[in-house]
Amino acid sequence: MQKIRNAAQFFQTIQQKGPLLILCKLPFCGSCQIAESFLQRNLAVLPSLKLFSADLSQMTEVMEKYSLQGAPSYLFFIDRVLIFKEGSRTSLPQLSARVKKICAYYDHQDNTKKDPTGI
Repeated sequence: MQKIRNAAQFFQTIQQKGPLLILCKLPFCGSCQIAESFLQRNLAVLPSLKLFSADLSQMTEVMEKYSLQGAPSYLFFIDRVLIFKEGSRTSLPQLSARVKKICAYYDHQDNTKKDPTGI
C-alpha cells in the first residue's frame, strides 16, 4: 500500500487511470491499522487495483472536499471519478467484496476494449 503524504500528492494520485482505493486514516487509530492490514491481505491480489493510504491529520482540504467525518474512511476512484466513499462503520468484508466486484467488471470491460471479440 503506497502512502500519500500531503494534499497535493492526494490530488495528483486521484488523476491516475484505473481503479484505486484510498484508505483515509489517522496516525493513532487502531481501527485504521486493522483496516490497512485487512485491505493489504485481501485486495493486493487484484492486478488492476492500486491501494493507497492517506493521513487525514495532514489533509484538511481532502476531509472538507469529500465530507469525511472520521477514520477510517474509504474513497474508491476509477479513471479520475469518485465511484463511492464509505465511512468508519463500513464492514471490511463487504467493502472488499464490493471493490473486487467492481474491479472484475472494470478488468472485463478493459479486456473487451482491447479485443472486441472477447477471445
